[in-house]
Amino acid sequence: MKTNRQISPRALRIRRIVPRIGLALVMLSLVCIGLAHKTEATVGFCITDGVTHDNLTFTAGGAYTFTQCSTGFTVSGTGVVTTPNGITTLTDKKPDRSVNAGLFTSQKTGRAVIYFFSAPGVGRVLQANQTNPSQACGCVP
Repeated sequence: MKTNRQISPRALRIRRIVPRIGLALVMLSLVCIGLAHKTEATVGFCITDGVTHDNLTFTAGGAYTFTQCSTGFTVSGTGVVTTPNGITTLTDKKPDRSVNAGLFTSQKTGRAVIYFFSAPGVGRVLQANQTNPSQACGCVP
């Protein structure tokens, strides 16, 4: 049996507001998830040689650039980044290059080696070996 109870104006306002608040929270959470994924792709890593200052910078999304400071020569591309057991690795295999890098994320030391082939039979080995955990990133001495 139904009763004919009057609903107060305050209760009516609450009934209209609560679903809107819920929708706003859902929208906010979706925005936050989207920002988290975007941030993840731009996190940077850097391996800089302590002597030559040649360096490899790369993102969690795999975009990388190797710079040879003495000549200004750069190699850029996109590889695959993984982090097994606290070692962040970057690998990329293409017909003109082979990129392998590993960074101990807790120690902030690592090594990068790139085999770059500019023509058939003509190649060079580019490398950076970071042993100093507080090494500045880039061609700055």
